[in-house]
Amino acid sequence: VSKLLICKFVYGICRYSYMSSTISITRLIDTLEYCILLGLTFIILIFLLHIIQVYFNKRRLIAEEKIDEFVRKYGYSYDYVFVFKVYVENEINSLNEMQQMYTMKNILDRCQSALIETKCFYSCQRDEIYVKMRIHPSRLKLEADRIDYKLLLDPRNLKDTAKAGYVTKDRNKSVVVWKPINITDEYNVSPYDPYEFIYGKYDTSDQLQHLYTKYPAKLNRVHPFREVDRIRLLLSILEGKIHENPPGCGLDLQSLEINKVVLAHFPLHNYEELVNIEKEMLKVVVNWNDGIQIPLNRIKDYFGERIGLYFVYLQFYTQQLMLPALIGTVVFIVSVIYQSNEGIMNPYFAAYSPVWSMIFMKGWQQRQSASAMKWGAAGFEKEEKVRPQFQGIETTSPIDGSYMKYSTENKALIVLVIWMVILVFIALDIGVVIGLIFLESYLSQGSVESSFALENKSFSSFVTATVLTVCVSVLSDAFFMVAVYLNDFENYRTDTEYENNLVLKVSVFCIFNAYTYLTFIAFVKPFMNYSCVMGSCYEELSNTLLVLLSYSLFAGVFKEIFLRMVQQYYKYRKEASSIEPGKVMGVIEEQYILSDYRALEGTFQEYSAIVVRYGYATLFVAAFPVAPLITLVTSFLQIRIDCWKLCTVFRRPIPKNAEDIGIWEDALNAVSILAIGYNFGLIFLTAHYLIDTTWETRWVYFMCSEHLMFFVVILIAVSVNRVPTEVQMQLERQTFLVEKVIGNAADEAEEEFIVEEKTHNITIAETDNDWEFPIDEEDEDEHIVAGGVDEEHKSSAVGGKYAHVHDESTSFDDDFH
Repeated sequence: VSKLLICKFVYGICRYSYMSSTISITRLIDTLEYCILLGLTFIILIFLLHIIQVYFNKRRLIAEEKIDEFVRKYGYSYDYVFVFKVYVENEINSLNEMQQMYTMKNILDRCQSALIETKCFYSCQRDEIYVKMRIHPSRLKLEADRIDYKLLLDPRNLKDTAKAGYVTKDRNKSVVVWKPINITDEYNVSPYDPYEFIYGKYDTSDQLQHLYTKYPAKLNRVHPFREVDRIRLLLSILEGKIHENPPGCGLDLQSLEINKVVLAHFPLHNYEELVNIEKEMLKVVVNWNDGIQIPLNRIKDYFGERIGLYFVYLQFYTQQLMLPALIGTVVFIVSVIYQSNEGIMNPYFAAYSPVWSMIFMKGWQQRQSASAMKWGAAGFEKEEKVRPQFQGIETTSPIDGSYMKYSTENKALIVLVIWMVILVFIALDIGVVIGLIFLESYLSQGSVESSFALENKSFSSFVTATVLTVCVSVLSDAFFMVAVYLNDFENYRTDTEYENNLVLKVSVFCIFNAYTYLTFIAFVKPFMNYSCVMGSCYEELSNTLLVLLSYSLFAGVFKEIFLRMVQQYYKYRKEASSIEPGKVMGVIEEQYILSDYRALEGTFQEYSAIVVRYGYATLFVAAFPVAPLITLVTSFLQIRIDCWKLCTVFRRPIPKNAEDIGIWEDALNAVSILAIGYNFGLIFLTAHYLIDTTWETRWVYFMCSEHLMFFVVILIAVSVNRVPTEVQMQLERQTFLVEKVIGNAADEAEEEFIVEEKTHNITIAETDNDWEFPIDEEDEDEHIVAGGVDEEHKSSAVGGKYAHVHDESTSFDDDFH
């Protein structure tokens, strides 16, 4: 059945790609065939994922971890593991300098000094030693206090503490440090309770322990630290300096792994929680009121905020695609009914697409900031530490005098060299496009075309599009490896700087790589003395997009599921073949066989694919309205596939924090802006809607429409805040409450002013007589004659050049005259 479906699907794609534009019923039937096969394939893949889930869960539940005294008392067991190689005698002399310095005994001694409990055991083949690690709760609290680790505060206890205020005693006298706090939202400005989603730094003070949210553990135990918190604190101790109080281990874990000191180090899976996440993620649940249901909080608490935020974006993106997918399907059906490749509704859909893109991006910014606030990740980048891989000299900070690492490298020269390498790859991509042009020209010749004919339709466009998909995939993978090497060479200080610059390089090339040939078909080919294979560049662009999107859907699924399953199967067989009879591979040994998941590289590849598909769904919808529908199906599958990979194929990732998706957001914004020019260019310049008008008129229509749409998009961007008012309000509440309740910041002193009541007499002058004006002699004489000055005031009028008339009946200030 699978072979039949695959063959039928390929046949359906070919028929759809070259259907006749004059036979409407045939085109409609072929379209329905493609949609039905797409749905059947989707159902089969979901069913396959459920089978795989059941198989792996059965293997996991065979063994159960023993409950020792530590677990019985504190409710949790080992969280982390190091894997060391067992060397034979002839290999000891070939050890490198770092392997000789950091022996297993040296590392275990450091762990013991840092109060890390360890347990060692051999593998089944006795060629590896596994060192499990866990930390006593009291040591976790000390480390959390040392690094000011942020924890969620319990809303009810926080409210009670805030209402009580804080009073201390000074020489048997009560002093109010801060008065009782009672926050109310009378006009319901914020949907959040004033005391929820408040995160504060951990403090070991006994008076503050009730403030921190308690999480359930095994055997009905509760702790303020989740599993992901324990793993982060353990890593902080391993990488902490030896001379600190309490002391750390002083280990650079990435350097240890690169220099083969340890074969691997990774957090251990909690299979009970992992199975629950899988069950919820592999369910196909769509609620039209709440959208796609994903256990985001569970994912965040198990894998960390970075991976959790990726699934937040994937959920939001998939939900927002539903409306354009529905509209695009209607537009496509209308074009089929009217037997037109350039449908009458395509221009309206092209105008709608950029508006949807900007609304989507502004909605995502607000959703992202809300998630960062709820998860305590807001402001994370400001508090980020220096990467252990950052190379520099030890010096003092010119700002605060503290010790810091400073890089003396010439950044400008390094950046210049790196961008020259990127330009070389872009030139290589242009060469691929030129090669595709010649390939299509060769296949379009009569003798060759007839040999590749399918139902009397040209096959050259399909072959060219297939070669294009392979070239795009190969070049993207090759450039990613080069970009990682170049980024390491640039020596960035923090993980965020490292990732943002890597994303910048890869996104620039990926956008150029994915859309160059499509741009050539849409805007260059129609104006060359070079006929399109399908008779219409509009039609050829549509068919090329169909092949690209189909490849990203089915080839991506094949690569992510089947190839990884085969790879995992042979790794397990290879490891199990050397096990002596009667021995069984342990649970931790099976986790070691799994692939290593790098939080940066893992989400990086996924975001890169999402940006490319986002461009397919927004840049060219005028020519291919069903692109959002195929992208929706792909994203819906991607949610399940990514969860399956995390739970089954990879070891547990090291949890990383993140408050946003970084430069990927800028890449998506760039694609949204390009969508304006691309879609209106397709309507007014490439399509035949205005075939009877002059080119000058078409360019005028294009420029006016494009500028008008830019104005609308900018208006949307300016009118919608990046951070919603209620989120900003909650962050300000957090700052205020944490300063008072945990920091015990004193209230500002209130000064009392005594106002004495006095009675003052008020005198009002006839005019403002604080000014003197010069009077000319002629004016003076006229003034005297005309004014009828009496004897009493004559002296004041004639007495000099400056005259000042006094009225005894009026009170005025005598100090000025």
